[in-house]
Amino acid sequence: MSELLLSYPDHYFFICGSIREADYYKICLSLLQSKTLNSPSLLSRLGIIDYILYDDFLNVLKETNLILNTSFAEGMSGSIIEAQLLGVPVLVRNNEGNMVLVKDDVNGLVFGDMKEFCEKYKRIWEEKGLVERLRDKGLETVKEFDFNREKEEYIEMIRDVQRECYKEVEIGGEMYRLLARKEVHQIFNENTEIFNVFSSFFPFLLI
Repeated sequence: MSELLLSYPDHYFFICGSIREADYYKICLSLLQSKTLNSPSLLSRLGIIDYILYDDFLNVLKETNLILNTSFAEGMSGSIIEAQLLGVPVLVRNNEGNMVLVKDDVNGLVFGDMKEFCEKYKRIWEEKGLVERLRDKGLETVKEFDFNREKEEYIEMIRDVQRECYKEVEIGGEMYRLLARKEVHQIFNENTEIFNVFSSFFPFLLI
């Protein structure tokens, strides 16, 4: 992005979102600082907004010209859905979750590597009529998307994980669910708001 911004002096790039992983945030911040140090013209055009209220975020999103999703892995991306509903074009990596929502050159642009990312980024601004076409088709796609079916598939996936990852035992008159693998325990800890919806009211133990 720093290289692209040097080619487009009227473009700005900002990462918006709360900090979930402090160490990773420090890496990103250090990288951004090194880019602006080497290219002072980027100082006001490249950065991280690490806290923003949701209503303010939607207002910012409405003024945005392009949303990027560069994740190597993704579930159902809320930012893509929000962007399409607000008529903002998207440029996304070709991971499984993104491909559920975005069809390349139909309702967004999809890239596989950095070379393709740069090529498609340039297309957005240089190909006449492309932005309007992606906006219109993106809005049409997200309005027609069957979110209830997607929700049911997620619920079933969570139930499958639950059925496979623990067993219920009685210890001292108390019922416990024993998680057999550290990886599963980590997933539960990172997604408590999801799993608590489907869990019985038993405490969890890690073995």
